[in-house]
Amino acid sequence: MKKKYIVRLTDAERNQLSEVVKKQQGNSQKIRCAQILLQADENELGWTDLQIAQAYHCRTKTVENVRQRFVMEGLERALETKKRENPPVPKLSAKVIGWRARSTDNSDAFGSTACGICQLEFTIISQSGR
Repeated sequence: MKKKYIVRLTDAERNQLSEVVKKQQGNSQKIRCAQILLQADENELGWTDLQIAQAYHCRTKTVENVRQRFVMEGLERALETKKRENPPVPKLSAKVIGWRARSTDNSDAFGSTACGICQLEFTIISQSGR
């Protein structure tokens, strides 16, 4: 299959990527992207996307995306992870500070098992995002 985005690294880019891999600079995604770009370089090895994906245990689509980011946006952007366009909406959570059992027949059988069906009342003191 003909590649749409051809990676051709300069010597400076190749040295920078080699340093990222050698010194383990950054997170695992950055290191993997550096490895992908080094193997995809047409001036050197020029592996296929399938070979790269198998060597670095990722999908061929990941390799294609890294190639595309490098060609379209440059080396620094290719090494970064894609930022979310819409951040996730925080979930509401509540902290329960106390509860009590109340008999449904309004007797004084507070918390006993003889009260029949009981209702639980919860007191919520705060709501916070995650």
